[in-house]
Amino acid sequence: MLPTTEFRPPPQVTTLLRDGAALVRAGDAAKARLVLRQVVALDPTSEAGWLWLAHAASDPDEKTDCFRRVLALNPASENARAGLSAQLTRAGIDAAVRGSRGTARAALREAIGLNPANEPALVWLAGVVDTDVEAEDCLRRALAVNPENEQARKGLAYYAARREEWTCPVCRKKAPEKTDRCPNCRSIATLADPTAFDSPTRADPNKTARAAETLREQYTRRPTAVAGIGLALALLNLGHHADAAGVLEDLVEKFDLTGQLRAQVDACLLRLWSREEEKARRVMVVDDSPTVRKVVTSALEAAGYWVVAVADGGQVEEAIRLHGPPGLFVLDINMPGKDGFEVAQDIRQRPETSRVPFVFLTGQSGFLTKLHSRWVGAANFLKKPFRPDELVAAIDAVVGAARRK
Repeated sequence: MLPTTEFRPPPQVTTLLRDGAALVRAGDAAKARLVLRQVVALDPTSEAGWLWLAHAASDPDEKTDCFRRVLALNPASENARAGLSAQLTRAGIDAAVRGSRGTARAALREAIGLNPANEPALVWLAGVVDTDVEAEDCLRRALAVNPENEQARKGLAYYAARREEWTCPVCRKKAPEKTDRCPNCRSIATLADPTAFDSPTRADPNKTARAAETLREQYTRRPTAVAGIGLALALLNLGHHADAAGVLEDLVEKFDLTGQLRAQVDACLLRLWSREEEKARRVMVVDDSPTVRKVVTSALEAAGYWVVAVADGGQVEEAIRLHGPPGLFVLDINMPGKDGFEVAQDIRQRPETSRVPFVFLTGQSGFLTKLHSRWVGAANFLKKPFRPDELVAAIDAVVGAARRK
């Protein structure tokens, strides 16, 4: 193995560094830059060279790069942390003035990460975050640094007034005070309790559906966290949990959600993912025979499924309302009133069950019955009488195929 040699900067570096620092102190930044650039070219590990060049640089990007290089060499450098925080604050303010909110947020948050007491960055960040909760948090932190900050005081007063005249995140109607349920659309208006959406919320379906359409259009045209949260809430109140989860996942990907809002979104996503897992194991059995319902329920529950059993197609809608849409239907074909084919057609017409697979049970084994079953979209066909293990195998195959899609 060849011996390693320690890097030794050329002897002229010390002289150049001293000259460059003197030129900075004398106010001759142009000459200082020329000298100090030679220093860091000869010795890229010169912490002092990069720091003095940062002070001499006229280009904001060069200043930022110099401070980052110092921190890469010495993460504990207070001079570099303070300098980079100040530089990022200026960049964030410039971006905010130009209307580049995303760029401004990123720069200001990094500036605050370097210096949590960066009062100007906290105040400006309050103006470019997406939620009132985040804005108020920034302003309170600014006041903790400087209780005399008038801009922060006025900002908090503004948000306090907004809270007094609360706006529903779903239908956008105003109310005299903040509430967990909108008095207009009757939607649950907060993600604070994810379990609140496990059962029907009693939201006005027409007003909530119209609000969802409007919010989806807004979020598609110009995505904001406010529109996204409103859309997710509307979908949750309508019982469209999978769509709501997609919106919340998109919000996490597109926006740097923080604090209480991020915690609520994460908790809601975990609940929705859990519900999807539960839904895949939820089976609704529709059969007019109490004996068949008992046999099917016993066999599937022993195999780890959760079963809701009803006697006819007329009870399906109420069962879905009470228990949510299942991951699979098991339908008897020959029933009084609506037969299995008609129930299957009803299932396909309901938005929340349009893609849920179904399996037919029947005492008939004719070719036309099987053909009709396939034609209406049955995932499987089981002839009565059947063995419990045959039933479980058929259900496992259909549920497994549905989850792989």
